[in-house]
Amino acid sequence: MPDNRITVGNVEITSLSDGHIEFTPENFFPSIPAEAWEPYRDQLSSDGRMLLNVGSFLLRTGGKTVLIDTGLGPNVTGFQDSVSGQLLKDMDAKGISLDEIDIVAMTHLHVDHVGWNLDASGGAPRP
Repeated sequence: MPDNRITVGNVEITSLSDGHIEFTPENFFPSIPAEAWEPYRDQLSSDGRMLLNVGSFLLRTGGKTVLIDTGLGPNVTGFQDSVSGQLLKDMDAKGISLDEIDIVAMTHLHVDHVGWNLDASGGAPRP
């Protein structure tokens, strides 16, 4: 099993995953014709789908722990072919506690990067 950690200078970086999203290539890249994917069939699942990791990173440096992105979260809708809500389990498996996190930083505000920042109980997601 890979370690999923690397140190660059004085920053330790740990790769985390909240699961994955599945798409057909035509769905994700609508301007590329289906036949253009034929040379890359070995990179797709057996049913011709792309599996995209929903990743986050944990940085440790200068006595601070920073979580970069928070995945899809546990209550995602609209991604029926995805596996999400795995971030806390992955953190636990790698010995990382929520209490260690000093800062949560977002790379951008797409749903697959902010999921654990939202609470979907009671209907619409809210911070």
